Amino acid sequence: VVVPDNQLSLAIGKEGQNVRLAAKLTGWKIDIKSSSQAEQDMDIYNADMNAAGQPQDAYGEELPQ
Repeated sequence: VVVPDNQLSLAIGKEGQNVRLAAKLTGWKIDIKSSSQAEQDMDIYNADMNAAGQPQDAYGEELPQ
């Protein structure tokens, strides 16, 4: 889950309580990232894909060659 930078601590909750409760209620493993961290991760992913010769569109989808 990507949340605004200023809402990260609220989404996680005190000692992770909010995210643990959400995971328990949904039955899903939930990872929470700030929007700036998610953007950095996407930039790194796209750079790796470009280095591997696999061009990507703005959504990280591989483009036909």
